[in-house]
Amino acid sequence: MALQVFSAGQTLTASQMNTLQASTYNYPVSTVSGSTYTLETDDVGHILIFTSNSNPVTLTIPTGLAIANGDSIEIVYGGTGSLSITGAPSVVINSEGSLTTLTHRWSRASLTKTGIDTYLLSWMTAVSEAEIVDGSVTEAKLDDEAVTVDKIGAAAVTSSKLAENLSLSGTTKIEEIVEKVVINTTALTGTVDINIKDGSVHYFTANTSANWIWNLRGDGSTTLNSMLTTGQAVTFALFATNGTSAHKLSSITVDGVTGAVTSKWFGGNVSPSGNASSVDCYTITLIKTGTDAYTAFISQSRF
Repeated sequence: MALQVFSAGQTLTASQMNTLQASTYNYPVSTVSGSTYTLETDDVGHILIFTSNSNPVTLTIPTGLAIANGDSIEIVYGGTGSLSITGAPSVVINSEGSLTTLTHRWSRASLTKTGIDTYLLSWMTAVSEAEIVDGSVTEAKLDDEAVTVDKIGAAAVTSSKLAENLSLSGTTKIEEIVEKVVINTTALTGTVDINIKDGSVHYFTANTSANWIWNLRGDGSTTLNSMLTTGQAVTFALFATNGTSAHKLSSITVDGVTGAVTSKWFGGNVSPSGNASSVDCYTITLIKTGTDAYTAFISQSRF
């Protein structure tokens, strides 16, 4: 905000007092219409309202910005895209959860200089789901019952607002789950990749053409080994359609690593034969026991 300058022994007039009061509680407002902007010394004590809908709008803090420690600049995003706050080389921005992007229209943050090329970015509005990066909110930061059902409106949190790898601990109570099924029309044969990131239920609708191997992985660029820690498990339900010529699952691998899996079959019937004119369901619970080391508990059911 604008600083009032007085001289020793000065008597303030009513007009000056009104100006002082206004400067104490009100910031001058500046509108920025461009998609890029570099902060200037004169921005101190202002509210900068960014109106561009470019995505993202970029606000840069330059090296050596000549403002005093404790000086603040208020930032408001009035567009419909996002506003990214970045620093030139050697500029440090400290913020809770390392958040430096305003993603909701009319969201507001305060930027305060705390040292040489060092700034504190404080959120002036509630942080929304879309502004929470992976790992920024942990169970240690949530008090018991901090978020209750009555605080979450209908459709307030949708799948598009939740980043992947959402982690929940404790007892989770869910009334209904609808699970994605990956439907594959390719006939099973050879080695077939199963991507857990696509879903844990896979239905192969074409008749098998030979015995096959399922290779369990994250996806083409992510290993399952990197997704699981030792002592964690994941369960797959994999459906194979057989015609008049029945074929079977011969073995499984993880991330293409030979010898990584110790398989234990239900009933001790290792790799049972497939069933003709049927759909065989293979349920596989995979437990990680070490780096690239797993125990798989496998059962086959005929439908």
